[in-house]
Formats: sequence, C-alpha cells, structure tokens
Amino acid sequence: MTRKHWPPTWGADFAALLSFREVRAIENGSTVILVGADNAAFAIVPVTIELGALQATLPILRESFDMGVKVGRDALAAQFRELLGVKQPD
Repeated sequence: MTRKHWPPTWGADFAALLSFREVRAIENGSTVILVGADNAAFAIVPVTIELGALQATLPILRESFDMGVKVGRDALAAQFRELLGVKQPD
C-alpha cells in the first residue's frame, strides 16, 4: 500500500483495515478508488466515509464486484456459444 495516494484524513485505523483486506486506496479528488490485490478497481467511495461504514461495506463492495465479473463472464460466454452455434452439454 502506498500512503502517498491516500486522503490526508485517513490515518492508521484506515491503514490497518485496508491492509487486512488487501486493498489499496487512491485519492481522486472528493472520492477514493479502492483497488484489490488483483489490481482491479472495485469501488469508489467518498473521501469523507467513516471508518465504521467502510469496514461494514468493504466485503459487500468486493463481493458485488466479483459477482458482476462472474455474471458478465458467464453472459459473454453464452453469447459466444450462441454466435458460434455451440450447444451446451446436457
């Protein structure tokens, strides 16, 4: 994690939370981009978010992103199979 990209108001408590969750935070004006260990930006939160709110929402934000990726990948695969005329095995 690089603290030079963090909002100046985020202290050691935010650092501990994000380190535990393997998340980097990049300040972007009035928002913060949250980036996972896989270097995928999975959420944007307001810079003014409270620690408790971030702690409660981090797992939900990450899970929502991961589910969206899977659903998107599955939908794209189905569209390609249909386009190529490939039948799904029963």
